[in-house]
Amino acid sequence: MDNSNGMEPPTAVRATARFSELEAARARFEEGTRDLDYRLGAIVGENRRTGESYASMLQRGAISGSDYATLGAFSRLDGGDF
Repeated sequence: MDNSNGMEPPTAVRATARFSELEAARARFEEGTRDLDYRLGAIVGENRRTGESYASMLQRGAISGSDYATLGAFSRLDGGDF
């Protein structure tokens, strides 16, 4: 074993800890994705029900600037008008 770099070889405990950290990060990412999907779905649903523009929703504080930007990006990807 070459220990000249001062680092210990990985152990099963550290490997398990790294795996646990990755799993926790994945769970947080998936939860955030579900939250975003739910939030944007509600905004799109309100837009379709009321006909109110996303810009108007943003101006009255019903949606965040981040959600507005995300909806705009998706709209451009779909080739739709925003």
